[in-house]
Amino acid sequence: MKKKLKEMTVEDILACDEFQTAMTELVDYEKSSVAQARRTAFTQGKRLQRTVIDRLEERGVMNATDMIHLYAQIICGVLMGYSSIERSYIKMVGLQAYKVTIQKLKNTDG
Repeated sequence: MKKKLKEMTVEDILACDEFQTAMTELVDYEKSSVAQARRTAFTQGKRLQRTVIDRLEERGVMNATDMIHLYAQIICGVLMGYSSIERSYIKMVGLQAYKVTIQKLKNTDG
């Protein structure tokens, strides 16, 4: 049986399917936004500068599972080896996914 929102810890929320879904949607949206911007710039004969998303993709962590893991490390204050821009981006996306998840859980709790 699922816990009610009031009974859940942050760890429970990060592990729930709703958070995974929210993070997947956000990561996919961010990647498609950059790809669209790059295509638009290309058609205008311009070049888009490297983004934080590009950096994270180069590291192989621009997927929901890895982003959740990195977000958890940021919350605990133990993430190392990433620039402040990368950490800020991971935190921003994680917080958005967290807020979406909380809202979904509130709506299902009634």
